[in-house]
Amino acid sequence: MIQRQGTRNSTLYTLLLLAIALAHGITTTHAANPKHIIGDKTMVAWVTLYNLTQGGGSVLTLENSDDTFDAIVFGEIQKGKWMAGSDGFKRTHQQQDAFPMETAGAKDLVQIAIVYRGKEVSIFRNGKPYASYTMKTDPLKFSSDSVVLMGLRHRAANTERFFVGSIDDARIYDRALDAKTIAALKPNVLSDPKPLAWWSFENGSTEDHMGTFKHTHLVAGAKIADGKLILPDSQAYLADGKVHPVGGSSYLIAGANPPRTRETEDWPTYHIIAWPDEKQCRPYDANGCIFWKGKYHLMYIYQDRNFPHGGHSWGHAVSTDLVNWTFLPPALLPERGDKDIGIFSGNAFVNKDGVPMLCWFGINAGVCVATAEDDELIRWKKHPKNPLIPIPEKGTPEYGKYRVWDPYMWLEGDTYYCLLGGNQHPDGEDTLILCRSKDMVDWEIMEPFYRAEPSWTVPGEDCSCPDFFKLGNKHVLLCISHKVGGRCYIGRYEKNHFYPEQHVRMNWPGGQFFAPESLIDDKGRRIIWAWVTDTRCAPTQKSTGSGVQSLPRVLSLDKDNILQIRPPKELETLRRNHRGMKDISLQADSEVPLKPISGDCLELALEIDPGKAKRVGLKVRCAPNTGEETAIWYDAAAKTLTVDTSKSTLREDVVYTHQPLTTGGIKHRRDYKDQKFTVDAPLSLGESEPLRLRVFLDKPMLEVFANDRQCITQQIFPSSKEAKLVKVFARGGPASIRRVDAWDMAPAKFIDKRKPAGAENPLVFEDSFEEKPAAGWTWLRENPKAWRIRDGGLEIHIEPGLAHNVKNALLRSAPDRGKGTYTIDVTVTNQIPPTKQYEQAGITWYNGGKPVFKLVKERIDGKTYIIPGKVPMPSKSVQLRLVVSGNKYIAQFRPNGKGEFLTAASGSLPPVNNDQVSIQCYHGPTDAEHWIRFDDFRITKLEKQ
Repeated sequence: MIQRQGTRNSTLYTLLLLAIALAHGITTTHAANPKHIIGDKTMVAWVTLYNLTQGGGSVLTLENSDDTFDAIVFGEIQKGKWMAGSDGFKRTHQQQDAFPMETAGAKDLVQIAIVYRGKEVSIFRNGKPYASYTMKTDPLKFSSDSVVLMGLRHRAANTERFFVGSIDDARIYDRALDAKTIAALKPNVLSDPKPLAWWSFENGSTEDHMGTFKHTHLVAGAKIADGKLILPDSQAYLADGKVHPVGGSSYLIAGANPPRTRETEDWPTYHIIAWPDEKQCRPYDANGCIFWKGKYHLMYIYQDRNFPHGGHSWGHAVSTDLVNWTFLPPALLPERGDKDIGIFSGNAFVNKDGVPMLCWFGINAGVCVATAEDDELIRWKKHPKNPLIPIPEKGTPEYGKYRVWDPYMWLEGDTYYCLLGGNQHPDGEDTLILCRSKDMVDWEIMEPFYRAEPSWTVPGEDCSCPDFFKLGNKHVLLCISHKVGGRCYIGRYEKNHFYPEQHVRMNWPGGQFFAPESLIDDKGRRIIWAWVTDTRCAPTQKSTGSGVQSLPRVLSLDKDNILQIRPPKELETLRRNHRGMKDISLQADSEVPLKPISGDCLELALEIDPGKAKRVGLKVRCAPNTGEETAIWYDAAAKTLTVDTSKSTLREDVVYTHQPLTTGGIKHRRDYKDQKFTVDAPLSLGESEPLRLRVFLDKPMLEVFANDRQCITQQIFPSSKEAKLVKVFARGGPASIRRVDAWDMAPAKFIDKRKPAGAENPLVFEDSFEEKPAAGWTWLRENPKAWRIRDGGLEIHIEPGLAHNVKNALLRSAPDRGKGTYTIDVTVTNQIPPTKQYEQAGITWYNGGKPVFKLVKERIDGKTYIIPGKVPMPSKSVQLRLVVSGNKYIAQFRPNGKGEFLTAASGSLPPVNNDQVSIQCYHGPTDAEHWIRFDDFRITKLEKQ
């Protein structure tokens, strides 16, 4: 037997393990056979839970490449209970009222085992039956090609789905063990029967002792210490005088390549990209573009996870030269009290007073607007009557007649117009609905804005993210279809109706150009950007972040009203280290390396005589050893410009699909049967017209401009860091390269000023109560049935009792007021007006384990007050703020969370003594169902006062 010791010699331990393995006949035949099938199975782990309020993390997961999995999960459906986790709960028993509550302390070692025997599932705790049931679906098969996770529930799970604690031993058996065998198992002791996979974490090892699952990696803060896998978090709570980590972001993964990180992934250097803290921006649509007072303003959708419902918000970047950008505070955030719960697509325009405004689709509400309060466009005031055009409700005359979706608003004469995206004619063809108003408050819903030639599009295309503007002597309706991507209609605009005369795609199957937005600058140029969707699978995007805007493009019409597309001249300021080549002859079916030219951040300008070649072009990001390359060619017979990604990468997490939004899924390349490796855009050269290409490479970004009238956008991720070579080629006949010019491209400057002036105060702790209480809380006398998370808020049933004995007080360590000034904020809402004398809810301060101070909303003698201070508080909702510094406090409040903070009282606190802060409600009625809602708890350190 192998007994765990505090220390041991690495070589002796390895030899001992090898000897025991040989004695028991253990080999690595499973690893040699990658298709070892796992049907009936037993998953076992010995764990210590750092807290019992965590939910949804997995101790041990077996996962297939299609995101199907079985797992030992804690607290997902019901807090404090173990369960057999699975994808979509397909093999999970969801009625768990009879499952026992876990009672283990922070030092207790618990054995959990789950046995799968056909459709029968049995869960054991410390060798004793815990729960059993029969699956409603067939069992799932795994193999030694599957992936093992410890900590993270499954690879495509949200970032909150982590187990927090330590794992002393984890193992997988490819058979169903009986109860007696499970009870006899000992941690860190080899068993008979032998496991298929076994992690004891002895001697600092992360490896599977049985050799079945290779390549084990620790992610984030996961570590091995004292023979255990430690899965901590950076935040903690205090109990028994000790710090205990809670929450989670760490995990172990085995049987897979190392997880990618922000640091290991290539990132564009002169394209606008999402900031690391903005994480996976999906969507990342360009929005609110406007040129104002000499500056280009580009806004974009991103997700602020501190807000509920996905936190869809508008970021804001500004530039004077289209190259270097300063990021300002977010322009639009979903704020408490708003009827919309998130900010989706829209535009910027100027109102009758000459002031910029923003228009957007407010999620679950309708069309909303805000007005700029300064010329830097930093502060925006939302219209008090938002949504101005509400989503029609069922039962109203408007319901079913039109859809309120992506709006585009503008001023024409003295009338405001608004286009509603995503609408259809009765026959299913895409259109917009036109609305008009004199005051932006009372709107007339008019009629469908256009009807296009059906043959221009494919069935199922919509018109979303509309942008309508004059270009030359025509009008352009720029938009997307979710099915294909960026596109536009060009035509006539007469008497409030648009007549499309041509349809121009800006994306084609396999491409990534999505959701464009435009502005007109002081030079009269119409400039657009678009979100370039990510070709990597979702787990990679989540681990590294995601979000890229295309380069700016200048649109115009030539004398024949053909759309012209060019990169702006300002990009030339990034050029460095020019190299040039002339008169390169290409024989039929030949390929010539451009030896002086290489790199992954380049601009290339080529003039090519196609000659008699069937195809002629270049290859970029060519790797000398792996064979990776991305080809760009012109096909004279097909009259197309093509980008071919079939050899762009060996990475399994990069997938090229037909539609731009089907990338970023959970599947890997091997799981797709129908990929789309070429993007084929129409391009017809005139007689004796050369092919002129402008190619921009920016690490994974590739943008190809052709003859000022075509552009293809793609993301490529070669696995080789040496993929920097450039080649030219001809197929089916000779051609010649008249000239090649190449420049290295310097990085653009991106300055982060997203925090407003005077708002540099660091956030110490924050909880928006999105799915569960955040890491850092612990319950005092929890009653699990008397609290719940709803719509991004914590709701607690107000029960009888006082601060020293009430149930459901949520407690955490307080900031060290001896080291500075701190604010503690929370919004408190009475869903039902208080009825009992001294019924109250708010913040309580604990000192030495005892409640010594409260800032609450309290009912006294039939009226509601802020205590301390006994200030009348008639509103249903109030934001409370407690300011502490040294032994002093200031109690403040804001009715309905609006206006300036008002001071209710100030005074003294006892000396620091293991301070803690709590949100709680107490002294409730015994015969009423009163729930109190808590939102947006924050602790902030005041750097400037």
